[in-house]
Amino acid sequence: MKKYLLLASGALLAAALLIMRGVHANPEENPHEGHEGMMHDHEGMMHENQHETPPETPKKDEKEQKLYTCPMHPQIRKTEPGQCPICGMDLIPVKEQEDLPQSSVPGFATIRVTPEQQWLIGVKTATVEKRELLRKLRTYGTVASDRELYVTQKEYLAAVRSKADTLIRATHQKLLLLGMTESQIKALRKEGEVDSSLYLTIGTGKAWIYSAIYESERPLIREELPITIETAGDPKRGFTGKIDAITPLVNPENRTLTARTEVQDPEGILQPGMFLDVYIDIPLGESLTIPKSAVLKTGQRNIVMVQKDPGIFEPREVTLGGESDEMLQVLSGLNEGEIVVTSANFLLDSESQIRGAFSSGAGGHQHGQ
Repeated sequence: MKKYLLLASGALLAAALLIMRGVHANPEENPHEGHEGMMHDHEGMMHENQHETPPETPKKDEKEQKLYTCPMHPQIRKTEPGQCPICGMDLIPVKEQEDLPQSSVPGFATIRVTPEQQWLIGVKTATVEKRELLRKLRTYGTVASDRELYVTQKEYLAAVRSKADTLIRATHQKLLLLGMTESQIKALRKEGEVDSSLYLTIGTGKAWIYSAIYESERPLIREELPITIETAGDPKRGFTGKIDAITPLVNPENRTLTARTEVQDPEGILQPGMFLDVYIDIPLGESLTIPKSAVLKTGQRNIVMVQKDPGIFEPREVTLGGESDEMLQVLSGLNEGEIVVTSANFLLDSESQIRGAFSSGAGGHQHGQ
């Protein structure tokens, strides 16, 4: 046994000597030979380790993926430029679309629309301007057959002649309630004659017109406003006059007041009880105005789309006043010289609301990738 152990020990010693000689033999010929071999072995081990470990986390710029969206359909998100699969518009970078001023109107967003898109949807604009605004209020009226007022005038004149102060005061108050003014009552007392045209127009050469004024329009109506009257049978023939008085009581059945106007009718065309079309001209003075087509009425708010810069449209809430046939009076929300959208504004408004809802949500998801 000892003999075999000695032989094994000798073999191991010899192998160790041979290895040492192989590594360090002839150092002058290639002093780096052994070192390079070890380096190559080490590099091989590194290459093998690279396949076994997960890749390094990319830098922030490499991790963030550039997205493109459709200006008209913000739900579309793609990683490469192209066309919107819904409308065919060119996609633009998400940052370019979203890097816009915040809207002052809750639920709406400022939007960007390219010239090509504006042309396709038919965008038209107008400038906010100051101008003299004249509102033409249309209502209906009748040729008066006011027996009550006729009788009350007779009672008043009778009380004046009898010098019955109590009756004078009572009939005077009744005349006021029926729509006569203090100046008209004074003139009636001076003339001493009842106006027969209140009851019968035939042979008088004139007629009284009673025009309906809705209570919501009462603040606009005042005495002396010009009035034009047309008949259904002959709309080309017009009668003109001015408002002489307005009744102080509202009719509870139709929520209207009555404006009384005396017009000249030498031919006797206007007959008691006849229905008429009535137009009242109401000057609103110089005001900021915009076309009616620029306003989108949501029920609670009036919204216009304002072009802030070329291609940038901002929703704006405005307060409106009176109106003419084509224009609206602006009380607040716009400045003179600003540009508002008058055509295709419904599409821009819808897009603004979509983007407003999209930007206020928790985030979006990508489609069509």
